[in-house]
Amino acid sequence: MSKKQWFFTFFTILVIIMTSGCGNSASTGTDTSPTSEETPSQTPVTTDSGTKPKNEEVPQTTEATSPAPTASDSGKVPDELPSDFPLPKDAEITTAQSQENDGKKSVLLIYSTHEDMSTVTKMYKDYFKSQNLEDTGQVIDDKNLIIQGKNKEAGQSWSMIGGPLASQEGVIELTVTWNEI
Repeated sequence: MSKKQWFFTFFTILVIIMTSGCGNSASTGTDTSPTSEETPSQTPVTTDSGTKPKNEEVPQTTEATSPAPTASDSGKVPDELPSDFPLPKDAEITTAQSQENDGKKSVLLIYSTHEDMSTVTKMYKDYFKSQNLEDTGQVIDDKNLIIQGKNKEAGQSWSMIGGPLASQEGVIELTVTWNEI
């Protein structure tokens, strides 16, 4: 596998790990609000008359923030992705990036759907079977959909990783990387 393909595979896995951990304290049931037993932190402050402790409250946050989208996140499928690639009807695209290196195109597409896992799995299992992928690897169960492979005749490499989001009930997130080889 080329360095470029390893990079996109690693980047895809990294994005999934980062986004699956996102959520707020309300969704995890953890209460991060201060209790009456907590005391403000003591920060020493140096003044002309010596060092005295200063009462300083540490701000509490109860909601996780997500990084701002980049300028290349367009919300639509990049033109470089093969036109026969299927998307669920309710797909919500969160990241759509494409680039060209050394004359070879590549695409990263991250999206979510409310369709059930078995429907999504069947759709992509059938699609990738029709692509005649070689050097394939698959992990498919009720919580994971991982398909990787190459079609040397078409000059394409595919990687798809997806599964239910822990922070949103009934939502499946999928990450697709496609490269010309």
